[in-house]
Amino acid sequence: MGRRAGRPVSGLIAAAVTAVLALSGCSADRDPVDAVTALAEETHPGQLRLVTVRRAPADGAAEVVFALDDDPDAAVVVNVGGAPDSTVDEEDLRSAVRAARERADRYRTLVAAFRPCGYSLVAVHEIGQPSHEEVWIAADDAGPLDRTPLRLQPCREDWRFPGQDAAPGVNLVDASVLAGLAAPDPELPPVLRVTERHLDAALKETFHHTVEVWPAAAATPPAHAGRVRPVWPAKEWQTIAQTLRAWIDEWLDESGVAHVSGLEVYEQRWLIPGTSREMRYYEAVCTERETSWRCVGPMVGVAAVTVDLDDLSVSAPRLITDIRQWRDIPANRPLEPELAAAVR
Repeated sequence: MGRRAGRPVSGLIAAAVTAVLALSGCSADRDPVDAVTALAEETHPGQLRLVTVRRAPADGAAEVVFALDDDPDAAVVVNVGGAPDSTVDEEDLRSAVRAARERADRYRTLVAAFRPCGYSLVAVHEIGQPSHEEVWIAADDAGPLDRTPLRLQPCREDWRFPGQDAAPGVNLVDASVLAGLAAPDPELPPVLRVTERHLDAALKETFHHTVEVWPAAAATPPAHAGRVRPVWPAKEWQTIAQTLRAWIDEWLDESGVAHVSGLEVYEQRWLIPGTSREMRYYEAVCTERETSWRCVGPMVGVAAVTVDLDDLSVSAPRLITDIRQWRDIPANRPLEPELAAAVR
């Protein structure tokens, strides 16, 4: 981290001097960071407090972070170049302040939305961006994982974007995992703590669950209010998936089913209702050589197997033959509606 909160009076005087030098034409060698802090004091006197400066080692560019005096949740982030002539004008700064207020509002919305359902907000990726926002939550208790969609249903509409059909992706992380991660700097404003890049990257490299909460839950069986999908770090999952595909290929060969092996064109996985350590895994089975993302011609169907998450053993294989085209794959419901009873 660079400069810290609580800038001393001498720092404010230095900023004022920088501004005077700029007006007098003596600013050729001024530091862009000093220039933007001087501009902040000039345009928002007493409202912006310098929190930290993060410099890029390669080119000297910097991310300058201010706290807002009247909004303790907000973080005003201004990016400046490393060259002496890099500038940020008044409108750029005011735009950064507006964006900070919007992000803080969104942060409060998410915290307030998940809390009544028993979850705390851990991290947010691309906060405020409907098509890219992704949230990480942790349960306040050790309730059953497969019940997560049902628990989230009552507050589902509270985290959607107003006037849009978009809702963030939701990831559930175990509280024990958080204890092993580097904690964000407590001096940063809250919205910056949950959007720290290193936290988002670290969470993606841990085992977690992605949660899909489906609409109209009242019209479906409680177990099918959504899906909880186990997620491994990318490299680890690649190894696991290869093992599962090999098992399915061998099972299909023994069953005498003609198929193309080594598929990577379609797969689904979700936690079996009523369990916390069993996953149902689905893989497309093609009749002809597949393209990079789908079968050529009709599908043989979809192979389904149960995977024990403790030892990755495989059981209960089934070939779903009524799915022969991509359009036959059901949306927003399990491939096997009777799954809860069928695999026990």
